[in-house]
Amino acid sequence: MLLLIGHLRFPSEARAGVLAALAEVTHATRAEPGCLFYDFAEDVLEPDLFRVSEGWHDADALRGHWASAHMERFRTAREALGMSERVVTLYETAGPTEI
Repeated sequence: MLLLIGHLRFPSEARAGVLAALAEVTHATRAEPGCLFYDFAEDVLEPDLFRVSEGWHDADALRGHWASAHMERFRTAREALGMSERVVTLYETAGPTEI
């Protein structure tokens, strides 16, 4: 299982467009084969910061996601919306563990 955790930062004035772009990419991504979860959440202390968490079955599924048409649209949209920061870290895990 691959786990990606990170954040994206946008200017306040782009909020409506950001929410629309995040909703579109989330809906399309969750339907992809190999996607275990794909979530964005706005940080409660930093309103212009959006946290992302992704879970993928394997590297092939993740490569397919990165090559998808909806990800290309999202890359274009986030630049147009003024994304000023993007930090995403990839982790390889043995899978989920109940705690």
